[in-house]
Amino acid sequence: MRNRFQALALLVASLPCLLTGCRGQPAGLASSTVPVDPARCTVLGDAEGSAWGMVVLFVPFFTRQAPLARDRAIESVPGAAGLMDVSLSYKIYPLILVTLTKTTVRGKAFATAD
Repeated sequence: MRNRFQALALLVASLPCLLTGCRGQPAGLASSTVPVDPARCTVLGDAEGSAWGMVVLFVPFFTRQAPLARDRAIESVPGAAGLMDVSLSYKIYPLILVTLTKTTVRGKAFATAD
């Protein structure tokens, strides 16, 4: 009887983990609705930005790390107006009661001739 109670308690305690999942648009990175004209832009070089998030006892903190990583990647190259050829990596570092997440955005920074 005691083992059944422990199994049930473990199932109930792990239920939030089983019911949560990814939501939203990854990193706020979507296909551009405005095409970039190669004649009017200059590739400035490689850009990279990252941001950290945290989940403590199933409660997320710092959940906007993807847009922040994107903005930091653009800011990492002086004069950059945006990114092209973008890639996103998402790493999870689970600890006992805390889970750390690191989102990294890489791409080629460009400037427009406007």
